[in-house]
Amino acid sequence: MLKPRGNLWITKTIKAMLGHARNCGWRELHGGLARDESGNPVVGTWQPIITPEQWMTIRALLDARKGKRIETTVRSSACCRRTTGITATC
Repeated sequence: MLKPRGNLWITKTIKAMLGHARNCGWRELHGGLARDESGNPVVGTWQPIITPEQWMTIRALLDARKGKRIETTVRSSACCRRTTGITATC
């Protein structure tokens, strides 16, 4: 599926869009939930597209996958070195 301008969607964009609290009607401030004096999330004036429970489930799934990378074995005749997300062995 393509974006409106014809570009392909990338995983980072989709994760960012799904993770926004405004999807469930809550306000965000500086990357976190805006909270009232009682510590409850501030509700926006727009129509939510998912329930807070659905959003919390999505956030839990995305947070559980943070930092997870597929490890691949790489062999080099010159040297062995560790690269982000790649386990090197010789």
